[in-house]
Amino acid sequence: MIRERPRARTVVLLLSAAFFLRGAFLAIALPYADPLDEPFHLGYASFIADAGRIPSATLLSIPADVLRPMALLPRSAIFRGEPDRPLSWKAFWSESAQRRAERRQEAFRYEPAQRKGFVSQNYEVQQPPFAYLLAAGLLRTTPLAPVDARLILLRLFSALLAAIAVFPVHSFLRRVMPRGAALTATVAFVAFPGVGSFAGRFSNDALALPIAAGLLVLFADAARGRLSAGKASLLAVLLAAGCWTKIYFLLLLPVPPLAALFSPRTRRSGTWKRALAASALAFLLFLPWMVRQKRDTGDWFGLTPSKQATTLGIGVLDRLKSLPDLLTPRFGVVFGRTFLWPGTWSASGAPAALAVGLTLALLTLSLLP
Repeated sequence: MIRERPRARTVVLLLSAAFFLRGAFLAIALPYADPLDEPFHLGYASFIADAGRIPSATLLSIPADVLRPMALLPRSAIFRGEPDRPLSWKAFWSESAQRRAERRQEAFRYEPAQRKGFVSQNYEVQQPPFAYLLAAGLLRTTPLAPVDARLILLRLFSALLAAIAVFPVHSFLRRVMPRGAALTATVAFVAFPGVGSFAGRFSNDALALPIAAGLLVLFADAARGRLSAGKASLLAVLLAAGCWTKIYFLLLLPVPPLAALFSPRTRRSGTWKRALAASALAFLLFLPWMVRQKRDTGDWFGLTPSKQATTLGIGVLDRLKSLPDLLTPRFGVVFGRTFLWPGTWSASGAPAALAVGLTLALLTLSLLP
C-alpha cells in the first residue's frame, strides 16, 4: 500500500478545494441555459423530484418553469430549427436596469402550476438515472424556491462531486509515478481547463468524474495483482454505479479482467477471477435498466444513436465493425479538437491557450527525471 506524507495529503486537499471553489464561482457566474443542455438535465431531476418517478422517452417530462427562462433571457446558443431567435446579449444589456430586473423576476419566479406542469419531452431521459435521483433528493428540500436558486444548488452539488475526483486521481498517479511527479501531475489535472466542464454546471458528468477516477485506481491495483476481495467488491459497485450514471461505462466492463492479465504470475489467477466476477456482477446490477430501455424504446441501450441504428437494422456486430475507424488520424484530430483542446464548453474561467500551456508545462515537469 502506498502511504502519503501528511504534507502531500494537505496539498491534495487544497487542490480539491481549489477545484471546488472554481466550480462554485462558475455555478454563480454562468447564466441560465449556458451551456444549452443544462436545462434538460435540470428538467430530468425536477421531474423525478416533483412527479416521484423516472420519466420515459415518450412522456412529457420537462416542467414549464425550466423552459420559461430560455424564452425570456438571453443565451449563447439556439436550437436547430428554432422558429424565433432568442434575445441577444447585446439587446439585453441595451435595456434599462429595471427592465432587466423585471425579465429575471418573470423568468425565475415560482409558480406551482408551472413547477408541476410538464410540457415537453426530454431527450436526456435516455441517460441512466443515478445522478438525477441524487439531485432530486436535493430539489425536494427546496419545493418553493425559484428555478434559478434550485439550479445553483445543483451546480454547487455537482462542483462538490467533481472535486472529490482529485483524491483518486492523485492516488492513481501515485501508483504509476514517483511522489513528486504524481503531485505535479495532479496539479496539471486540476489546472487543465477541459476538466472545468465538470464544474460550474449541472449534469451527470460531475458524478461520472470521481467514479471514473476511482476505477482507474482499482484497474491499476488489478494490473499489479493487488485486487483483494474487498477491492473487488468496491470495483463491482463502482462499475455498476458508473453504468447507472453514464451508459458509456459499459465499455469499461472488460478492463478489469484484461488488466489482471498483466499482474505477477503468482497472483494472476486469483486476481483475474476476482476481476472477472466484479465485472460480471456490475453488468448484472445494471441489467434492469437495459431491460427497461428495451421495453420502453425497443433498444437495449435506449440512446438516440443506438435507437436509430436499431431502426435501420444495424446489429451490434455491425456496430463493432466500425471500431477500427477510431484508430484513424482523422478521428484523432476530431477527438483532440473536441475534448482535449478546450472550447466554449470548457467552463474553465481562464484563457484556453494559457491554461493548456500551463497544463503541458506541468505534465512535462512531472515526466522529467
